[in-house]
Amino acid sequence: MKTSYLLFIILIPIISFSQFKIQGKIIDPENKENLEINLSIRGEIEKTIPVKINDASFFLEYTIDEPINSMLQIQNAGKSKSVKILVDRNSSYNVDLVLEDEQKYFDDKWFKIETKSSYYQVWRNFYDEQNELYLKKRNTLSLFEVGKISKKELDRQIDAIEFNITQAFKKLATEHPDNYATPYIITGAPDFGEHYFPYFKALSQNVRTSYWGRTLKSRLEDSKTNLSNNTANSSTILGSRFAVLKGNTLSGNYQEYSSANLNSKLTLIDFWASWCGPCRKENTALSVLNKNYAKSEFQIISFSLDTNQNKWEKASKIDNITWKNISDLKGVKSYIINDFQIKQLPRNILVNAEGKIIALDKTGTNLKDFVSEYLNSNP
Repeated sequence: MKTSYLLFIILIPIISFSQFKIQGKIIDPENKENLEINLSIRGEIEKTIPVKINDASFFLEYTIDEPINSMLQIQNAGKSKSVKILVDRNSSYNVDLVLEDEQKYFDDKWFKIETKSSYYQVWRNFYDEQNELYLKKRNTLSLFEVGKISKKELDRQIDAIEFNITQAFKKLATEHPDNYATPYIITGAPDFGEHYFPYFKALSQNVRTSYWGRTLKSRLEDSKTNLSNNTANSSTILGSRFAVLKGNTLSGNYQEYSSANLNSKLTLIDFWASWCGPCRKENTALSVLNKNYAKSEFQIISFSLDTNQNKWEKASKIDNITWKNISDLKGVKSYIINDFQIKQLPRNILVNAEGKIIALDKTGTNLKDFVSEYLNSNP
């Protein structure tokens, strides 16, 4: 009897150690209407766990075997949104949510997450730094668009920024070999390819054998070409004529687009993939943009870099992609990598009625403002 009791005592810390806790509050509970919150765990086994809601507070405690990714999904008043949380064992997350009028809170974000989890923090800090680099890239492109820098200077600055972007992934592997977020982040490197094998081998044994460690190894083994080496040259395609875009729709119908048949004052060509988190987030914004300009001379054509029809189809449905949507299901081996100089995702180009590429990589508010200003100034 004593032995059983002692075993029970010993097991308690082991069980507790694998738990994580999410607790939060709703900043504007007066906007709550049929609110539902779930946590979707994405890994070897995918699960959706309901979150307990009590007035303006919510709570979840759950057991996991290893650090894993999750999405906190909020359904309210017929609207849905989600935020990624990398959950770790023996960790707590304090989450504040805004249901409406997010511009008033958290620097225009609708959520705030506080945690001491190094799994989450390494990921969050890495992408905060990446976002700064991409912002610098967009600002540089804007300077060229308004004639403030030459094409030669544009290419020089873009090359330097893209070098810093890709180097950050390699630096991450050497600085955080024991962090479970590292292999997950590396899978999204814009120059992902076989040359990342040494960085995978530099990871600790536990990290290499984790879900994301195994996923990284599998993708490296499948990768026979370096994405950056597929690019013919480092200069941008801004200002050039739109090349042919061809592929099949979800229903298998072949489509081909060129400057001769775009038939629109402004066309956004968006390159994405089901496995690209930032792309999926951008799809939500594109859905709103597409709806707002449904009766105008603006159109969207999406090209997926997926290799799996089912994953492409599922993501398209979830992201509400109702506009033109094609793929050749060849992933990084697709002709578009070369023709459209795809070095990272998300990636998009804007084409005018004459078939000239007039802007690159506009997202969020920058994209919305660009479309509005262009259509208004080109009646």
